[in-house]
Amino acid sequence: MYNDSAPLQPESPDLIRRRPSGSRRLRPRVMKFNRRLHMYTGLLLFPWLLFFGVSGVLFNHPRWFDGVEIEERRLKAEQLQTLTELKPWNAQDVALNVVQRINEQQATQYTLDETFASQIAGWPILTAPGDGARYMLILDLDEAQGILSKRPVSPARQAPPFADVHVDLPQYTMAQVERDVSGLLGELGLEARTELKAHPAMKPEIRFRMKDSEGTLWQVTYDVGSGRLGGRRAVDKPEIGFNDLMSRMHKTHHYPINFGAKTLWALFADVTGLTLVLWSVTGVIIWWQIKPSRVIGVVALAAGLMVALGIMSGIRHDLQFGGVPARSGPGGRHGTTQVQKARSESEHSTGETSAEE
Repeated sequence: MYNDSAPLQPESPDLIRRRPSGSRRLRPRVMKFNRRLHMYTGLLLFPWLLFFGVSGVLFNHPRWFDGVEIEERRLKAEQLQTLTELKPWNAQDVALNVVQRINEQQATQYTLDETFASQIAGWPILTAPGDGARYMLILDLDEAQGILSKRPVSPARQAPPFADVHVDLPQYTMAQVERDVSGLLGELGLEARTELKAHPAMKPEIRFRMKDSEGTLWQVTYDVGSGRLGGRRAVDKPEIGFNDLMSRMHKTHHYPINFGAKTLWALFADVTGLTLVLWSVTGVIIWWQIKPSRVIGVVALAAGLMVALGIMSGIRHDLQFGGVPARSGPGGRHGTTQVQKARSESEHSTGETSAEE
């Protein structure tokens, strides 16, 4: 029976030592939360992680899952040099010729650095249309050899009857937008060498639907930059291969100005990226709690970091070799030369042609 008048007995020292401290009581809760966070974020974003993983691999393997049989033959140097006038290129000889031409046109004289091995970066690709097929030749200029492939192409979709019509709406052009915003920088107290100019590639298009006299419904696009029209019949669903679809969706980025499906896409792309970072951190924490695996884990982690840093350093050196123009915003760069600008516009126009084909 409980005696209220009995004196309090001091706790045993052993009991005091066995009682967990506040930090020890908190640690299991933190680790439990870490495991749950690691697991449930993975389950929640499983479709996105799977998508970005698969589509990322397909960038390196564009022929997978496209359902097209490609004939490919490897042309050795002896065969290619017998059939054509192509000869191996010597990067050092090319560099010497370039330096010589520079010295002929400038007062400052240059000499080639013989301690650096000149090299050919990249490879040329030549294409030619055929009867229901497209030929592509990838060359190795160092050895004058290459790979020739023949890829069947589907018949081109019939252009809409209004595709040749050029619509000129002066009040709805990028030139008019330039005139409308002229003087803005000066009004804001900002100094610029020129007025604001429209980006050659970044321009909006007007999307609408219309019916012809026979009642056919057309989905139409109007390019406000060039005045070109495009589109298709609403009932025609253009086919797109699995690989092409995944690649296009993977490259869809940036938050649009107006809310829509692309906004949510960009949001989940950000969340997926952050989840991969979170997985890395929480995974390391979980691994550290398994004491028998610490030694091997440290070796594996150190090896992974060294390999990653080495590869990243090599890629960084390769990207920086010729100079990196400073970015001026999405898709823009400062200091772009006329050659780079022409090349960019050429690639953009080529992309538009490919998309139409």
